[in-house]
Amino acid sequence: MPPKSVQPAAKRALAEIRDAEEQGARQAAVKAFADEVRAKWPKAVDKITDKVDELLAFYDCRPSTGHLKTHQPD
Repeated sequence: MPPKSVQPAAKRALAEIRDAEEQGARQAAVKAFADEVRAKWPKAVDKITDKVDELLAFYDCRPSTGHLKTHQPD
């Protein structure tokens, strides 16, 4: 885990990946995150980039309503 002084910037970068509307924008956000952070925290970048396709597929499946239903329909 990066030091607390760097965590806000890392969280913002990850939020950019999460909040990007299109696949291309998400991939660009992942690349920007990796380029910015890899020199100091290569293991953290590897956690994101090793399975980037799975991560981006998860974000592609987000519901359009912006929230998940957490109960079983009757």
